[in-house]
Amino acid sequence: MSVDVIGSTAYKNQNSGSSKNWMPFWRGFFADFPTCLQTECDSLRNGIADDQIKSNFINPIVWKSIGDELVFEAKLDHHTLANVHLKAFREAIRKYRKIGMLEKKLPMGLKGTAWIAGFPIYNAEIGQQGNSVIEYIGPLFDIGFRLSRLASGRKLIVSVDLARLLLETNDPHDPFEYHYDGREFLKNVYVRDGYPIIWIDTYKSGESKEYDLDNNRYCDPSKLLLFCREFLQENKDIVPMPFIDSPLETVFKEKPENYDSLLDDIKADFQTLPEEIRGEEQPVEASQRLDELSKSIT
Repeated sequence: MSVDVIGSTAYKNQNSGSSKNWMPFWRGFFADFPTCLQTECDSLRNGIADDQIKSNFINPIVWKSIGDELVFEAKLDHHTLANVHLKAFREAIRKYRKIGMLEKKLPMGLKGTAWIAGFPIYNAEIGQQGNSVIEYIGPLFDIGFRLSRLASGRKLIVSVDLARLLLETNDPHDPFEYHYDGREFLKNVYVRDGYPIIWIDTYKSGESKEYDLDNNRYCDPSKLLLFCREFLQENKDIVPMPFIDSPLETVFKEKPENYDSLLDDIKADFQTLPEEIRGEEQPVEASQRLDELSKSIT
C-alpha cells in the first residue's frame, strides 16, 4: 500500500527560504501517518469474527519511503484480511487528510494505491537487514508503482488481482463502492488493450461536492468480479491468479500450474550460489525463507 503527498513540491517552493519552514510537516507525516494506520487496523481487527483469522492478522509495517511517499507491506494469510487492510488504509487517508492537512489549512492532499504480490516465483526479495527486507522486485511491483501515478486525492487505485480478492467477499454491511476508468497502457506492462483502472472513493458524502455530483457512477460489483476473473485468466502469464498457501485460506487455494516444481528449482539454484552472493543465509535457512515467502501474499 502506497500513500503519497499531493502538492508537496509547490508547498516546499512557497516556503523555500529555509527547510525549517516545511520540515515540521514531513517529520509529522512520516511519524504520524503510520501510527494513524496502526490505530485503524487495531480498531478493525476487533471486528474479525473468526478467532484464528484474527490471531493471524498483523498490522502493516513501513517497507520504505520514496521521496514524499510511504510504502507499507502487509502479509495475507486469508483473503478477507485484504478487505480489513484496505478499509484501514482508506480510513487513515481520510483522517490524516482532515486532521493533518485540512484543519491546518495546508494546501496539500494524500493519494493512495494498493496492490498485491506473491513470492518467490513471480517476485523476489533482495537481501535482509535485521528483520527488514532491503528491496522487493518483480513485475507486480512495477505494476503497483505504475498505478500509483494514476491515483488522486479521491481515487484510491487497486490492482485488478487485489480487486478480485476484495470482490469475492465484499462486506455486505460495509461494502466498497468500486469505480472503473477503463484501461491504460502502463509503461513496460504488456497487456493487450491496456491495464484496467479500478478505484475506491476516499471521499464521503457531504465531504466533497464532487462526490455528491457523481457518486452514482460506481460499478455493479458482480459484473466487475466477472470482468476481473476474465482479465486474469486471459493475462495469467503477466498478472498471475492470486492464491494464498495457508491452512486458513478457503477460497484462493489453487496454485498455478508447475508452481511447486518452479519453487524447487529456485531453492536448488540458491543453494548452489557462492557464499559471497548468498550472504549470511545458509542453504537450509534460505530454503525455509523461500517456503515462508511462498505461503504469503504481500
